Amino acid sequence: MRIVIGRIGASDTVKFAVSELSRYLKRIDKNIVIDERTYDEYDTNKKKVIFVGMGDVPPSDIDRIVMKINDGGGIITGSNERSVLIAVYKTLEALGCRWVRPSIDGEFIPERTLSYADFNIDTDYTPSYRHRGVCIEGANKYENIYDMIDWLPKVGMNEYFMQFHVPYTFFDRWYKYHTADGSEYVTKDDAIHMTRRLDEEIKLRGLTYHKVGHGWTYPLVGDLGAGWYKFEGEVPEKTKALFAEIGGKRELWKGSLFDTNLCYSDPAARRALVDVIVDYCKKNPAVDLIHFWLADASNNQCECEECQKMLPSDYYVMMLNELDEALTREGIDTRIVFLLYLELLWAPEREKIKNPDRFTLMFAPITRSYTETYVESMTDKGAPIDKFVRNNIVLPREVDKNIAFLRRWQQNFDGDSFVFDYHVMWEYALDAGSYRIAKVLHDDMKNLDKLGLDGMMSCQVQRVSAPTCLPTYSMARALWDKNSDFENVSREYFSISFDRDGEKVEGYLKKLSELKDSGAPDRYDLIIGEIERMLPLIRTNYTESEKGTPYNLSWAYLLRHAEIWRMIARGLMLKEQGDDAGAKKEYYKICDYIRQVEDEVQRGLDSFEYIRVLLTQKLHLSEYERDNGST
Repeated sequence: MRIVIGRIGASDTVKFAVSELSRYLKRIDKNIVIDERTYDEYDTNKKKVIFVGMGDVPPSDIDRIVMKINDGGGIITGSNERSVLIAVYKTLEALGCRWVRPSIDGEFIPERTLSYADFNIDTDYTPSYRHRGVCIEGANKYENIYDMIDWLPKVGMNEYFMQFHVPYTFFDRWYKYHTADGSEYVTKDDAIHMTRRLDEEIKLRGLTYHKVGHGWTYPLVGDLGAGWYKFEGEVPEKTKALFAEIGGKRELWKGSLFDTNLCYSDPAARRALVDVIVDYCKKNPAVDLIHFWLADASNNQCECEECQKMLPSDYYVMMLNELDEALTREGIDTRIVFLLYLELLWAPEREKIKNPDRFTLMFAPITRSYTETYVESMTDKGAPIDKFVRNNIVLPREVDKNIAFLRRWQQNFDGDSFVFDYHVMWEYALDAGSYRIAKVLHDDMKNLDKLGLDGMMSCQVQRVSAPTCLPTYSMARALWDKNSDFENVSREYFSISFDRDGEKVEGYLKKLSELKDSGAPDRYDLIIGEIERMLPLIRTNYTESEKGTPYNLSWAYLLRHAEIWRMIARGLMLKEQGDDAGAKKEYYKICDYIRQVEDEVQRGLDSFEYIRVLLTQKLHLSEYERDNGST
């Protein structure tokens, strides 16, 4: 069979889209002949050409895909170049391709002979939500972040968020903990270099690019914020004078610039922050949305007489307006994301954003519970909001109380907005089967419109395929189509990943989640029993599948997860029985086991976060015990 692909124009993203279409078609049908040509525009008179590129769809930042192909001719297009790339992947999806997890080991590409009859597609679709993104977290090699960026458009996602001025901490966590001799240790300059390469990958795919967030205080001391580290340098007195006054002193908060607030009633402090953000915007014109957040700590707001006259959010909005005015003077149209988080959950009482078109609201309910979904917690009356008490706030776990804070902000801001949530940051590791959190996440995404939010930026680890990547996969499905059904998505995921045994694996992981949530006194014994009943099937499939193939790696992630959770269940059971020494021994076994198998499953198991979250929280180990747990 011969297919003619006509690339419209010379855009790098469209070139990439054409190369991806050709590459995957050749993987499906090894005998297919592809003739790539270049055209200035879509020519409807050429009936046997599949055109790829910008056609007659009105251009827009909001994604829309159009595929009109009949008998081997037509067009794959969209509202922007990223949409063209996504449309290519949706065309390949119609031919049976699936990408169930980041990295090449998650590609399930059918092998068969294609015919012109396969190229009959008529789709014109706008995704349910504008913002469909993932934020960097966890411990990563360069390849892990690349994998995620490469995967996003394949599952209909369109945004990526690189936190901080330099995302050094996310590289440092991997190399520091996983190269005992320091042979691969990275410096801040290494992180900058890797980030620049990743910038190009983001640009190539046309993804909407988010950057920074916390750390705007660092440029005030001539440094770049790189993570949650103790600040070792000298703080100039003129900068220290801008710090929040707490207990009568203006100094670093617990040694961390990241966690230090300023005296926001002081025009000089506000101007200092505005100036560094404007400077960053000038130097980084390729960034689409820059996040302006305050300190990553609570109950450390300035106590000076002037600051106490208004809420922190009032001063925050004052700064946002000042920033908008400064950017406008400079002719800079970069969008700014402002954050509802910690003290900033309390909506301003006096100030109001003057130019909503400049800003995007981001709701970050970091302390919420995941035992219920957004919709399950919503009531007509709404939950009461606790009174703001400076430096003595208690953040809510109840979902309805978090939503109440959002509703209060929305009374005075009805512009662009999305949620920044943490389902796959910590909670997935506390869910024995990762099945319940996948269902909660899917349901939350389906119902974002009911919260008045236009999408999600998922704050999550990048390597999250053990036992499966169902949480992130189902999130992508629901953001693309809010009418998608979780059971159907789950069934599809398991049948692709585990073939004839997909239903058994789905039932097994669902059962583990149910047992973990049951609260039954013997739940850990029951979890161990379920794992041991399933292990023979897992081991057989793992052993019999070809090493390194997607099918084999699906079973590898499941096998390593089963072995780890068998030890976790024992440790948690011993902890509940009061045997702390026995629980710690199980923890040490887990650390050693992960080190033994990590090379095989590195791309899907973030051991740093997995161990830190589950075992520090549940076994209550100290930082030293956690980081030095190997026997």
